[in-house]
Amino acid sequence: MEAYYFYYFVLPLGVFVGVLASLVFYYARREESAQRRLKNVMRSYIKKRKKQQETLSRELAKLDEIRNNKSIDEITYERLKHILEANFEQKLEEARVQLTDMANKSGLTKGAD
Repeated sequence: MEAYYFYYFVLPLGVFVGVLASLVFYYARREESAQRRLKNVMRSYIKKRKKQQETLSRELAKLDEIRNNKSIDEITYERLKHILEANFEQKLEEARVQLTDMANKSGLTKGAD
């Protein structure tokens, strides 16, 4: 084996393989960190959703108490209940949109809506 085989064939091939391996590691780490960020966002979404559900339950309980005390009539009760539930659903939809946008930004949901 001649020395020029090493300098012109083996050495460039080794450098090429090294560059490819480092690119693979780079993209794997990048995807892993994006998944970790997405998991953190999802975890905070679930916490926020649970907190909103508890708030809605408390508000509905207060509203029931007011109705049972005869402070408001049935029609007003139904209106207020509908407004509370609509507000809750609106906040829920906004949170879903934000979560979907975050997932799409990180590139983890390919083609999924």
